Amino acid sequence: MRTAKKTATEALPVSESHLNEVLRNFKKYQTIKDQSKPSTERSNLASQIFEYLSGQLMQGVLQPGQRLKIRELAKYMGTSETPVREALIQLVRDRALEMKEGYFIRVRRLGLAEYLEIRNIRLALEPLAAAQATIRLDSVALKQLTETHKRLILAEKKHDYKIALQCNFDFHFGIYRASGMPQLTELLERLWVQVGPMMNFLYPHGHPQYDGPHQHVQVLKALKAKDTQAVRQAISADLIEGGRNFVSVLEEIDRRPERADELLAIRNAALVASSSNSLSNTISIRPDHSSHCESNYS
Repeated sequence: MRTAKKTATEALPVSESHLNEVLRNFKKYQTIKDQSKPSTERSNLASQIFEYLSGQLMQGVLQPGQRLKIRELAKYMGTSETPVREALIQLVRDRALEMKEGYFIRVRRLGLAEYLEIRNIRLALEPLAAAQATIRLDSVALKQLTETHKRLILAEKKHDYKIALQCNFDFHFGIYRASGMPQLTELLERLWVQVGPMMNFLYPHGHPQYDGPHQHVQVLKALKAKDTQAVRQAISADLIEGGRNFVSVLEEIDRRPERADELLAIRNAALVASSSNSLSNTISIRPDHSSHCESNYS
């Protein structure tokens, strides 16, 4: 019997220690999530697992092609298989994961056309969310956003790509979640669970470059001035201008799909090499199913 040839993503080697780290953090998340609400308002277990894995996807902690085994997830999370299965099926419906024959579940890898389609939708929604947040963000929130951007830049300089992705997520959703539009925020989260894993191709291969100042700086400037039009423009420019190199990488992968494995292998090797400078131990899990990048670089 002929066996089907594995695609690049199906053959992708995934670090077991990396997945174990993701799963161990669930216990920390679950504890904080439960403490943040009265017992009558606590989410059921399947919802907690769904929210936690959504956060890991949005921040690029889970990588394209990464296989998720229900039994393994349940074991490390200390749960039965049923809530894990329910959470994964929901993420399949949200197009963050895909199910292959024999209940083979893995993180999806978007093609160029699909990414560009999602980017066009983001270009319509993210400037709107940021504009709505402009009048709601006070000086304390703006200071936090400024510090988050500084940590992002520092992480990039240290080649700590994991922290850089988390800081980028914190920066954007620190704005969008202040919009006062929960349905809009939920729509954005459903887009980010799809594109988040693809951000593993951003560093170091598609590192953002700007014609002038970093667009996050422009966003902060516009937010402080309460200039909604300038905020919209800066958010859009960040997606287009800051994503040019990233799109070039996706074009390369579209031409040669096996290149995806090669690029991820290079990135993961760089992460291991820079682990001595990593800030992974300083990531704090928050009850809004995201992590928060914190820096202790000297």
